[in-house]
Amino acid sequence: MIPTWTIRQTKKNLTVLNHSHVFFAAVFCSLLYFLALFGVLLRLPREIGDIEKYVDEVMRTSSWYLGTAQALIIVILGKLFLEDIGEEPGVNPSQTAIKQ
Repeated sequence: MIPTWTIRQTKKNLTVLNHSHVFFAAVFCSLLYFLALFGVLLRLPREIGDIEKYVDEVMRTSSWYLGTAQALIIVILGKLFLEDIGEEPGVNPSQTAIKQ
């Protein structure tokens, strides 16, 4: 993150977010994900014998739900960051990706 602070800002960097609903959906889903993740961890029992049972019964099954939620958040974040990429007319998109 620190090296990106040294890059000059361009006019495109100063533009306002076009689709704020995607941004707020990403924030909301991320907060729900972290709440669910910490909820699973905070319910962790204090006794060693109970921890093994908790891992088998709760943590293994919650990984399916948390993994699915994480994939959904990645899709939303991908939409957020890729929605403003436009194509120049007459230019092959694969060639512009190589130049950048």
